[in-house]
Amino acid sequence: MAEARAGNTDGADGAEDAPRARLEAARDYARQMAAELVAGRVWHDEDGRQMPFPPLGDPTRAHIVSYTVIAEVLDRAL
Repeated sequence: MAEARAGNTDGADGAEDAPRARLEAARDYARQMAAELVAGRVWHDEDGRQMPFPPLGDPTRAHIVSYTVIAEVLDRAL
């Protein structure tokens, strides 16, 4: 039962790889979410200049930073 939850249905080989695969999937998801939050969007500063990243105080900025940090931590753990 535990092997099936871990993604290993044959009961033998690959049991050690399941946690790593889950970490890799979580890392990839975090990177994708950060990229999607930035893709196709343009922010402007107080003077009207375009910025590639949201200004301080914008809640989207916190989400992008969070996903980026999560991806970096998972990458280092792998």
